[in-house]
Amino acid sequence: MRCLSFCAVNDTAVVLAGESFSWGSNCCGQLGHGSLADEMLPHPILAFKGKVRVLRLVAGAFHSAAIVRYGSKRGDVRLYCWGAGDGGQLGVGNDKRHASPVELVSRRP
Repeated sequence: MRCLSFCAVNDTAVVLAGESFSWGSNCCGQLGHGSLADEMLPHPILAFKGKVRVLRLVAGAFHSAAIVRYGSKRGDVRLYCWGAGDGGQLGVGNDKRHASPVELVSRRP
């Protein structure tokens, strides 16, 4: 069993056997649960549950990101971000707050 974790000032996230969990302060939706409610106990990030394997998860004070894999070991790898986006820091094409993971789409010239 492999456990990868990262703790920030106000929130915590952990990946355990490919599943993702987060808890703590959630003022900007940085926990990825679809709301702004704080979580006192680990809660699964449902957007990823059962569909993908979470390879890496980083939790910032106001936004978070995850690299996930769809399918087998050579499956499609994608990047998701969520939380505060007021400065465009999520890279999702707008400056809004997102309380659930949003897939980043590469824009090539």
